[in-house]
Amino acid sequence: MTPKIRVTLFSLLLTASVGVHAGLADTTGSAEPTAIKSYYADIWSRIQKTWWVPEELMFKQVKLHMIIEKDGTLSSITMAQSSGDNRADTLALIGVKRASPFAPLPEGLPVPFDTYYTIGFNGGKDDKGWVIFNGKRYERGQAYTLQTGTKVGHVDRSASELDKQFHLKKEANLIKMNRLFDALATDRKAGAPTMKTAALLMDYAACLQVIQETAEAKARLSQALEIMEQNQASESELYPCLYQLAQLDYSIGDLGSAEPLYKKAIAIKEKSPPAAGVKDPEYKTMLETYAKLLYKQNRAGEADEIYKKLRSGS
Repeated sequence: MTPKIRVTLFSLLLTASVGVHAGLADTTGSAEPTAIKSYYADIWSRIQKTWWVPEELMFKQVKLHMIIEKDGTLSSITMAQSSGDNRADTLALIGVKRASPFAPLPEGLPVPFDTYYTIGFNGGKDDKGWVIFNGKRYERGQAYTLQTGTKVGHVDRSASELDKQFHLKKEANLIKMNRLFDALATDRKAGAPTMKTAALLMDYAACLQVIQETAEAKARLSQALEIMEQNQASESELYPCLYQLAQLDYSIGDLGSAEPLYKKAIAIKEKSPPAAGVKDPEYKTMLETYAKLLYKQNRAGEADEIYKKLRSGS
């Protein structure tokens, strides 16, 4: 019978049982228990940054089967035991997928490392007095700030309607990201990145923008644009990615990066049929935003020329 290793961190149930991967001897290796405990602590520290569930799903436990390679790559993750709630299951999966790759395996662990990992608070009496929010523990009565600025304690039900709507959007987009993550993994196995890869990355980035994780969104969009250029995409194919990335850079205040992207997108839009001019809502919005960018750079004269164009309707 394969020996079991159990590691409990905080009050989150992190049950790690070392299994036998096909082709490996029936052994858990020679890794020191302290090294194993430290490794699971590192896994949790990464997962808590990417795993998110609404409050009502916090105590739904999802048992996952993971295979981790020597370099920390998560080569496989499947559902070992459902929580009984599809939403909690999917949010656990995408949380762990986004947390990978993990640190390289400590010396002595079998390679690859075949393990089970349970995500979800265990619901004991100690757990009910606190919550984890954005990687930090808050005791009963302590306040934490939501995305829209509302300060609440975890027993406070006064969250604003904006916060509630944001949480609904976040859940929906994380669930969509799980499908896109798997599609990207399948696509990578098929060979060199293609236009399909770029489209998947753009969709994934759009979800990240909705949940306000702009740094990763920018990285994904930049990757998509690079793939398009490598595949000699046409201007009409490049345009959506250029515009999406320009809007993102502008929204985070990276005006230097946004400007050349806007210039390229505007140039493509102006010569692409149908030539609707500023009556095209997207083109109009793009010009307005570009003018605002110029004003922020103290280039009022250039911005005024764009506004004249907008007023003339040409």
